[in-house]
Amino acid sequence: MKFEPLCVPNALDVFEQQVESMIISGDLKIGDRLPTESELAESMQISKSIVHTGITNLSRKGFLRIVPRHGVYVANYVEYGTADTLMAIIRYHDGMMDKQMITSILHTRVALESLVLRNLAANHTEEQLEKPLRILAEIRESLNGPNPPDNMWVGEMLHQEYHALNIVSGNLLLPILLNSFAIFIVEYSRIWADQIGPLNAVKLREKVYDYIRNGDGDGAVRHLEGYFDDFINTLK
Repeated sequence: MKFEPLCVPNALDVFEQQVESMIISGDLKIGDRLPTESELAESMQISKSIVHTGITNLSRKGFLRIVPRHGVYVANYVEYGTADTLMAIIRYHDGMMDKQMITSILHTRVALESLVLRNLAANHTEEQLEKPLRILAEIRESLNGPNPPDNMWVGEMLHQEYHALNIVSGNLLLPILLNSFAIFIVEYSRIWADQIGPLNAVKLREKVYDYIRNGDGDGAVRHLEGYFDDFINTLK
């Protein structure tokens, strides 16, 4: 019998997560000035070096703003945040995304995917479309099998299909960018499959490729916008 090692958070992680939670919850408001590093270290019973490193990391994430010779202030993380900021927000909400978060991510996806769809509709080969379509076929086959997978698996596979589509687009940046947001794409894809049914989700994605094959990039974008708008309207 083999026991896996336990991952126990260290003091730095706990410090950062506590400050993040206080900011996201509103206990610390934008513009609030934090106590000095010495005061924080004393009140939280940790070293000044941990506080200093934690503040530096939280500044990089967009949660804090360091003003030399004046102090450390709570920043507007919506304005200054990064992908790390989104991860912190998701972690605070226990992995759940609210309507505002899902809507924001979907609108961003539509803007990016529109470029891909129009480019591929104008210039593509069947070989380029083979891998993403094969992933959709695998989802369909599994869902019609004797032991259908859950929608978390469907969400993960839909992310793989979207990622494969971006790879064949020839854009070097988009696939790398998607890797940073994989957790969000998988989660809203799972919610989407829950809302409309996984087979319906597959059908809607398959239709995207029909538009591409027909050279209708604008039609593909309208189709994408339509089913995402329908999805957003079902959210509470």
